Amino acid sequence: MEIMMDRKSARSIVSFVLSASGLLLAVIGLFYGESISDKGKVISTSIILCVSVLIAQGYFHQIRLIYKSGRTGAVDLKMSQFIFMMDISTIAFALTMGFSKGWPLLVLAVTSGITKLVIMYLFKWVAVSPIAAKHRNARFS
Repeated sequence: MEIMMDRKSARSIVSFVLSASGLLLAVIGLFYGESISDKGKVISTSIILCVSVLIAQGYFHQIRLIYKSGRTGAVDLKMSQFIFMMDISTIAFALTMGFSKGWPLLVLAVTSGITKLVIMYLFKWVAVSPIAAKHRNARFS
């Protein structure tokens, strides 16, 4: 809602309306749904895999921006480390579930973990690489 009020764009309004409608339908479904079936496994697995793809796409975009600009910008190293540690604990949790049940969670955590490792490496790369310095200087020349 804050984004919609701040930006007042058609996209933010549509996103808010769709999100609010989905939430409302979910709550209504809790009260009027007949029974919970095993379809929940398929739905939750699909959602986890979609989120994995979105995380990979978002972090890939972030990695590309850092490489092209030679700067980390607003990306925070401490936050990246924190998220990486959450990924490690999620991997451990998924492994305790067993591979047959925990593989979607494993895909999510490994995807996030690998991309976070790359981002954390880029903090070092930006500080010492002549290529990063060249990219930084090229933007201001």
